[in-house]
Amino acid sequence: MMKMQRRRCTSFLRDYISHFELRELTVLNRRGVRPIPARPSQMLVFHLRATAGCDLLDHRTGQVVPTPSAGVMGPQTFRAVDALWLGNFRLFVVVFGPTGFHRLVGVPMVELANRVYDASELLGGSVRQLHEELHGAAGLEQMAQIAEAYFNRMAERARRFHPVQIAAAEVIARHGSVCVDKLARTADLSVRQFERKFAEQVGMPPKLYCRVSRLSFLMRLKEAEPHRTWTDLTYLAGYFDQNHLVKEFKALAGAAPSEFFRLIVNGFTPDRAGENAQTSDSY
Repeated sequence: MMKMQRRRCTSFLRDYISHFELRELTVLNRRGVRPIPARPSQMLVFHLRATAGCDLLDHRTGQVVPTPSAGVMGPQTFRAVDALWLGNFRLFVVVFGPTGFHRLVGVPMVELANRVYDASELLGGSVRQLHEELHGAAGLEQMAQIAEAYFNRMAERARRFHPVQIAAAEVIARHGSVCVDKLARTADLSVRQFERKFAEQVGMPPKLYCRVSRLSFLMRLKEAEPHRTWTDLTYLAGYFDQNHLVKEFKALAGAAPSEFFRLIVNGFTPDRAGENAQTSDSY
């Protein structure tokens, strides 16, 4: 499996950042392919070794594009890309809360959906200094402290709290099983106003965000208990039946459930790729 360490951020930043991760992965002999399904998270990813051998296959164009050494990955509404790995990788990842990147940077999140940007395009030249400091850090704890100092300065100029933040957090907490009309009423907005604000701050309409959040929860369940049947997981994740699950999987992950997980196994078997990639947040 990919070696992964996690560390929550300090309480002051939890309105913006969920947690930090340090990931390490070695892929040898043959390029590994990791399909990336729809998912709600927004991430800032720093490569702490060379990015040679780490590319993205864009399904919209068929082109293979290099991964930026420091990249911002917005939320995904479908399987837009697959990650291609070959080599020895070490990554520090900042995983933002549902509205965190928008509040810190101010960019409309719909512009980031299904896209990967070089971090300097959105954060300016200061992110290069942050990247250099992360290179010199001893481990996750020191990396997290360096990143917190950087984002603490940004938080001083962050956008004000908006009720959409609570609504998006509830979607995640309830794995998509919420009523959008009720969320709008709680936010004291009309449904149309709520949908517009939600897309601006989160990156997709609320109903689609519910679907993506449910799929993300299902994948975490399967990852934690790979021997559970799809029948069990269908109802645990809140789908009506298996037909509903398969339809959603094809729409949001580009393949039926068993086929999608077979793609991961075939792309990262010990004989072919040295390590196995987790299905949650890597890219």
